[in-house]
Amino acid sequence: MKKQKLHQLSLPAYSVEKSHDFLRYRKEVGYSAYECSFLLGKHDFFIRNIENLLHKSSFSTIDTNYISLIFREIFGDIFPAIAFNGNYAIRIEHTTGLKRKPLYEIKIEEVPGVKTSTSYSVQEEDKHIELQTKLELKDEQTLKDFIFSLCNNGFFNHARTALEIFDECRKEENFGANFHPRNMIKALNHYTNSKSGEPILDNSRTNLFSRRLFFRPIDFAFDHASGTISKEFGNIGLSSFRKAAEWVSNQPYRRNSDKDSPLCLFEENAGTCSTKHAVLKRLADENGNTELKLILGIFSMNGKNTPAIKGILKKYNLKYIPEAHNYFRAHKYILDFTGIGINETKLELDLLEEIEIQANQTTGFKISYHRDYLAKWMEENKISHSPEELWKVREECIRAITLARLEQKTERLLLRPFKKEDGAIMYALNDDKDVLQYTGDVQFADVSTAEEFFDKYDQYEKYSVGRMVVILKETGEVLGWCGLKYDSASEEYDIGYRFFKKYWNNGYATESAKAILEEGFGRLAIKRVVGRARIENTASIRVFEKLEMTFVKKFLEDGENWVLYEVTPNTPEEPSSL
Repeated sequence: MKKQKLHQLSLPAYSVEKSHDFLRYRKEVGYSAYECSFLLGKHDFFIRNIENLLHKSSFSTIDTNYISLIFREIFGDIFPAIAFNGNYAIRIEHTTGLKRKPLYEIKIEEVPGVKTSTSYSVQEEDKHIELQTKLELKDEQTLKDFIFSLCNNGFFNHARTALEIFDECRKEENFGANFHPRNMIKALNHYTNSKSGEPILDNSRTNLFSRRLFFRPIDFAFDHASGTISKEFGNIGLSSFRKAAEWVSNQPYRRNSDKDSPLCLFEENAGTCSTKHAVLKRLADENGNTELKLILGIFSMNGKNTPAIKGILKKYNLKYIPEAHNYFRAHKYILDFTGIGINETKLELDLLEEIEIQANQTTGFKISYHRDYLAKWMEENKISHSPEELWKVREECIRAITLARLEQKTERLLLRPFKKEDGAIMYALNDDKDVLQYTGDVQFADVSTAEEFFDKYDQYEKYSVGRMVVILKETGEVLGWCGLKYDSASEEYDIGYRFFKKYWNNGYATESAKAILEEGFGRLAIKRVVGRARIENTASIRVFEKLEMTFVKKFLEDGENWVLYEVTPNTPEEPSSL
């Protein structure tokens, strides 16, 4: 027997009518929901969700105009006008239909003088269903050959939407205006699928309207004997530009101690936009690749594209600061391997100026060029700060960005870097002798000393790790701290945690430490983390065990007995809660 669920909804009449009109229209012409979603450049179930009124999704005005372009129809022929601006009362019976797929029986209640009662069904489609169509279907191999020729002729040297590719097909004499895109979609999926296809195209990016883009990625095999950088990549088992770029992007974002060294990224396993792109440019140069252009761009860094600096800009009465950034241009699009989630499409909109440079110009030349640009900008915009004052504001912004990237969330907790204002609460934490009992630490001399300590705390900028303030999401209360500490002498990462006594035995140490370890092993690619505890501190040792840390040894320090534990990325995860 079919299970039935009843739903009563009130939805905008315009959205309901558009959803129903489009469902009717696309079935008449023989387009599946997935095919329509693909041409719109949206996720696979975008149309399916709109047609299922329980999702309460709807077409934007831009989407409906885009649909008119896809079908080359007048807007009103697909979406008839509706004068009623109110809501419809809707009754939906949700049952199981064909192939055990959801079936929705939709009834729109009468609106006196506006609409009579209407009923229709929506049967959820299989993703790859092929509806009958009167439009012309070319075979899949023909479409593969055509897409391949477009790639060879430079069409995909620009990032293209599915609609642009569809239009290019419709221009082709052998396809024509009545061409159905079904096998074009299959061909594009073939050329972007790295597992079962032939990946000559990349579709990992979207434009400003969140529409999927297709472009020809830059990739080439390189000879490990071509030069110093090629050899270094060979030493870590890489032999293609794409794999090398992926490795570079995954390295932690951090300023290098010797950024002028061509090998600093390999030596420090971290880098910035400057050092990361410089090493890839040197790799391209060593292997004779001329497609990659290293760019120095100046963009508007503001509160919208960089929320972490919004308060700083307001404090200094600035709308934005021109910031320098390195990236690549390949053909007509931007490639950014900084690895901090930069959206290349949005970056391009914020660009103020850009020039092509060489790998040896990402340090001194970049700074000089940036300062010269700032001086000109300050004069043109009558900025009241001096050049050095503005540079200090910029540094304050960079620090804020660095700290914001370290923030983490768990189910119950927020973890953020320390700031000067945390001195008072951390002084209070350390003022409990039971909290400090097994730590080997001593209380701060006073609150001012604590504030000074946290103001100068430099683990974040130096090593991309540090102790983090732990906050309860629900109440905003500071519970204590948890985090990694890097010791450059021993080259060890140490996990530590400390909580106010009233919050003990709630699993907060385990929950926060687990998040810290996942971040360390993931983003930072840390190979080993240790934990130390006094042998009497059984609660702390229990946390080590719940984190799947392994006992290493006992040791004596300052006349006290301690234990050492360790954990590596290969250690089983998913500890239970303390």
